[in-house]
Amino acid sequence: MFTCPMRVDHKSAPPPHEQVSCGDAFFAAAGLAGHSKAEAKLRVLVVDDTPNVLRLLVAVIEQHPSLTVVGTASDGASALSAAERLRPDLAVLDVFMPVMHGLDAAPRLRALQPSLRILMTSADDDADLQQACLDVGADAFLPKGNFSASLPGCLTSLFPADEILPKDLEHSRI
Repeated sequence: MFTCPMRVDHKSAPPPHEQVSCGDAFFAAAGLAGHSKAEAKLRVLVVDDTPNVLRLLVAVIEQHPSLTVVGTASDGASALSAAERLRPDLAVLDVFMPVMHGLDAAPRLRALQPSLRILMTSADDDADLQQACLDVGADAFLPKGNFSASLPGCLTSLFPADEILPKDLEHSRI
């Protein structure tokens, strides 16, 4: 079974959303003011240069109940522009693309939005490539051939439940 390698320990890194016990304050801090708990989903930017693969990645991500795709891009340069505009929680980034490779875009995305989680993916499942992705700032790597099966476990590693939705909010009235 493939594991989702992590670049950083997110227990020591600042959480992507401020943790509070009041429902309205939580959603406001997460940029989701006016949303209900059921609507609060992690915002995902998907980047791949192959249209059919891009559609497949979007379809797989949209099946996950805690994710919503807020934008797509076909290269690293477009991903930077989209990330600045959309402020996603997660970027799913292909490694090999025209204009700007994912290996070049990942550190720029990290500089643009330090709390952004970056999940890189490629049809190539080489260990050296996986390490190169982590070395440039990706939080995780998943091979495209195992993306659908490995995504849930990887999300659990990237977004521990207590970072996204405080336990006391689970039982509060919203």
